[in-house]
Amino acid sequence: MPRNQQKSRLLKKYVPAKVSLGAKTIQPTNNTSGTYLVAKDGCTADQELVLTVTPKPAKISTSQKICSGESFTWSENNTTYNTSGTYLLAKDGCTADLELILDVTPKPAKISTYQTICSGESYTWSENNTTYNTSGNYLVAKDGCTADQELVLTVTPKPTKISTAKTICSGESYTWSENTTTYNTSGTYLLTKDGCTADQELVLTVTPKPAKISTSQTICSGESYTWSENNTTYNTSGTYLVAKDGCTADLELILDVTQKPAKISTYQKICSGESYTWSENNTTYNTSGTYLISKDGCTADQELVLIVAPKPAKISTSQTICSGESYTWSENNTTYNNSGTYLVARDGCTADQELVLTVTPKPAKISTSQTICSRENFIWSENNTTYNTSGTYLISKDGCTADQELVLTVTPKPAKISTSQTICSGENFTWSENNTTYNTSGTYLISKDGCTADQ
Repeated sequence: MPRNQQKSRLLKKYVPAKVSLGAKTIQPTNNTSGTYLVAKDGCTADQELVLTVTPKPAKISTSQKICSGESFTWSENNTTYNTSGTYLLAKDGCTADLELILDVTPKPAKISTYQTICSGESYTWSENNTTYNTSGNYLVAKDGCTADQELVLTVTPKPTKISTAKTICSGESYTWSENTTTYNTSGTYLLTKDGCTADQELVLTVTPKPAKISTSQTICSGESYTWSENNTTYNTSGTYLVAKDGCTADLELILDVTQKPAKISTYQKICSGESYTWSENNTTYNTSGTYLISKDGCTADQELVLIVAPKPAKISTSQTICSGESYTWSENNTTYNNSGTYLVARDGCTADQELVLTVTPKPAKISTSQTICSRENFIWSENNTTYNTSGTYLISKDGCTADQELVLTVTPKPAKISTSQTICSGENFTWSENNTTYNTSGTYLISKDGCTADQ
């Protein structure tokens, strides 16, 4: 049973409705458990106090561990702590005091990883899955309970390239011991090594073979030539070669055995009655034929092919022009505009030229008659022009084509037809012209086309 209820029962058991001594009320003040008595006179009940002092509960301790750099907020007093220590929250005599024992764990020492890589390589650090290719110190910060991680990366610089120079003759080859590859072309060849090893370079120079030395020699047919380079005798045209090694120029003999040239023909055409003097022998000819002058074995024979040409037949040109046109004949640059036959005489080697000119008479005019209503238009297909006025219109054509004539008649609109009608008030009138009903005095108009009178 709660303490207050026990106390109430004791008072109800031992204390009358009101206890007092004279005019003074007894109120004892005690803080120790016990039974206390206030003796009264014989007419008054003694007063007894049975006092129980409840002992204070044992202190309640809370242990908490945090990392360095962290803080802890104690829910008992909403206070934040970040330093190791024992903190007390005092309560009243009936309630246990509260104690916080806070342990701040010191951060462990940094852990360093040392790594060396070659130039051009990279290193992926498992701590953060990050790839690095540059020397440096890289840090992954951890929480206060965990040691930070440090990567000390050293990138070894690549050694200087090692160069090997080699010279060979044209046609030779060189096998490089570094890669057992054979080369026969000038150039710089590189063998790339890893970042910790020097690259190997081969600078190969292939000495070019000197240009071929040519000797040109011409002999006549039936002769021979002995070449001093190889003491060989030749009598046939050709190119002969003495091959030398790659560092020495080859020797070439270009031998030309001159053959008797082919016959040289001169073609000459003269007109009938003319003559020709050939400069090769100063002889004059006037008859068609082939004439020959024989030369020695190194010189071409000369041939004259002479043609005495007969006068060609007359050439006739037929030309037709329209009436009013003219024609300029290119043969004599003369302009004609009348029908006829015209002749230009040529020399004995050239055909005479004849022009047969026909001048076509112009056809009769073609007339088109068209009637339209007043205010209508007519588009003439001959010139796509629109007309709306009576008249005669002409399109002139060339001398070979009939002119076109339009005779247009515009019919005048008939005079307006008026209908007068009288009706009584309240009556209607339906006009048969437009089947419309009217019941109001007025003048009403139905407009018609240009050939019909308005109503």
